[in-house]
Amino acid sequence: MKCFSIQPRLQNILFTLISEKKDNFSICYYISNIRQNQLLS
Repeated sequence: MKCFSIQPRLQNILFTLISEKKDNFSICYYISNIRQNQLLS
């Protein structure tokens, strides 16, 4: 599954739901989240 970016307001909610599943999706999402934070900061 490809990484994707979403609105910041939804990041925490989705990450909380996804983080429970230790799969490629959560890892990919986590990485994309870090990249977004670096771009915003």
